Amino acid sequence: MALTRPEPGWRMSLAGSELRSIQLGPGGEQAELLFSAAWVRPHPMPLGQGDLSAHLSGVRWVLSGVTLSGLGGANGLGEPIGRLRDGSELRTQSRCLADVPLPSQWPGPLSLTLVLPHGDVLEAQATGLSCLVDGDFDPMPSLAC
Repeated sequence: MALTRPEPGWRMSLAGSELRSIQLGPGGEQAELLFSAAWVRPHPMPLGQGDLSAHLSGVRWVLSGVTLSGLGGANGLGEPIGRLRDGSELRTQSRCLADVPLPSQWPGPLSLTLVLPHGDVLEAQATGLSCLVDGDFDPMPSLAC
């Protein structure tokens, strides 16, 4: 019997990913974070392959039972936001994560800290999180034109 090695999964780093917009659902109980370019890396990293980090479009995070703070009024909601900075993280009851598997589900309670391009910080408290990939899962090494 030949041994086969499973394909690596992909993990999305918050810092370095580009957040396009935040959309609130009816009643504000749900928020969707839409990423124009998620920075991803294979996990576990294949040995001897060099830097395999890439960008992936179509990533969407859905927060349920959410409370947002840190953005004045509607500032930033539904408008282009930009590249997230170091310090962005997801905190569950037992872990603090700077990157998450794609796709994945996270039961709450949890909190999310996003450090925005100009240093503003968005905080979210939620009862659940779904990290989704819409369309084909086709990471690209660069999004440069």
